[in-house]
Amino acid sequence: MKVVRIHHHNQMFFELQKTPEGVAELMRMTEEHNKWLAKLKEEGKFIEGYFMPGDASSVLIFEAQDEHDIEMFRLSDPLEKTFEMKMQVALTLDQHLKAAMEKTNW
Repeated sequence: MKVVRIHHHNQMFFELQKTPEGVAELMRMTEEHNKWLAKLKEEGKFIEGYFMPGDASSVLIFEAQDEHDIEMFRLSDPLEKTFEMKMQVALTLDQHLKAAMEKTNW
């Protein structure tokens, strides 16, 4: 199943940017985040990511086998504590349209 994670930076991210030590920590976390995504990509679990200019949100698309994978996509990200995020299982548009057409209790 496809899982979409939409996230934006929280206050902790901006607080870390205020000191040289905090910036160094963010850089370390970002490097670990990139390695984490590369590993998931190799495993076929990370599909694609997008940055949304304007509101500084990002969208990551994962392939999950089960609820454990979904939790892992949220909790094992090295940058997890610097994001507010929402995870949602996604349906293809044709799956959604088929379900809508079959709905009988309009």
